[in-house]
Amino acid sequence: MSLQFNVSLLSQEEIGAVREHTVDCRILVSDEPSHGQVTGCVALMKTTDGILATAQLTGKQAEQCSRCLEGMTVPLKLEVQEEFLLSVDPVSGSTLRPPDDPDTFSVSATHILDMDEAVRQAWTATLPIQPLCKPDCMGLCSECGQNLNEGNCSCSPVPDERWGTLRELAQELKGPS
Repeated sequence: MSLQFNVSLLSQEEIGAVREHTVDCRILVSDEPSHGQVTGCVALMKTTDGILATAQLTGKQAEQCSRCLEGMTVPLKLEVQEEFLLSVDPVSGSTLRPPDDPDTFSVSATHILDMDEAVRQAWTATLPIQPLCKPDCMGLCSECGQNLNEGNCSCSPVPDERWGTLRELAQELKGPS
């Protein structure tokens, strides 16, 4: 199954007619080329000017933790809702005026609604900016590179000199020991 649907019959039906599809397919998710597996359901509904595609999909992306650099899998929940405008009149077959916005999604002249780009955009927008293997990930020691989730290292902590003045003030307020 793919994310391409022939909507020639649906485009000729009454407004509000719906077709539902179950999907389980691979899509191109980045320019590198990298593929992702998506599963879920897609509902296609006839509108005045085209087809409204609504998808509830899930996927997984292999990532690297931004703190400890360990490999991990990020689960993704994708919700896509886009209207695809018709490019050809379903009854007469004549070409319709193209939309003013060149980035508008459209149904091809051969009545194929291709959701790949809409799902790729949702996939990209859903990815975390800084993925974490777990919320309390300790990261790496800045001196020796030890993964602190696996245990402490033998490095002595080096104080951050930017806080030196505040540390001195705290000592003064504490008074003599």
